[in-house]
Amino acid sequence: DLLVLFLEPPGWATTPPEVKQQLEENVQFAEDLGAQVLRVVTDDPVSAILRTAREQNVGTIVIGFRRPSPWRFWERPLAVQLLPHLADVELLVVPLPQEGVRHV
Repeated sequence: DLLVLFLEPPGWATTPPEVKQQLEENVQFAEDLGAQVLRVVTDDPVSAILRTAREQNVGTIVIGFRRPSPWRFWERPLAVQLLPHLADVELLVVPLPQEGVRHV
């Protein structure tokens, strides 16, 4: 089974329309692939992911990773925050293209 978790931040209502549209297209794509999509409003993504993984008996979590900006060096990547809590869950980290970098 494929489960997609959409973490909706509390300020979602003020998100630019083009960002919302892209995310809605991603959700639709997941549903077209047969995924069950869960939407969770949260300001704590780590807790929401861990709670959902436990409740849904998830065996593998797949998340995207983009190298953080050097100006935000203090932020710990999501994968680093999740890993200590995933004794029985596999974590796959998929590299995402850097923002502003064009790939040919």
